[in-house]
Amino acid sequence: MCDLRGSQADAELMRIATAMEEIERAHGLREDDYWHINEAPEEWQSLNKDWDRRADEIVNDCLRDAGHADIAALREAKPDDYAGRTSKGGTDLWGEDEEEDYDGIS
Repeated sequence: MCDLRGSQADAELMRIATAMEEIERAHGLREDDYWHINEAPEEWQSLNKDWDRRADEIVNDCLRDAGHADIAALREAKPDDYAGRTSKGGTDLWGEDEEEDYDGIS
């Protein structure tokens, strides 16, 4: 069974997170300080994209392991369609007023 706590166990994600934290500290950010993604330095943004790609790989592998290869394939081939479907499901479940709380989470 796949462990969805991959960010805490995956060596590549941990390496990337450490590099991102080093950049944050070099720019004077403290542990609880964060950039808006578009305000971060390019090097940090590049690492953030690498982190997102690896995290997506982990999630897609977990989906496949759980017998949901079709969902993994959709996430990979058409991420906007996947996001729209998950957003619609959240709206169906929680209502439109709660959309901001889960929008973009996949």
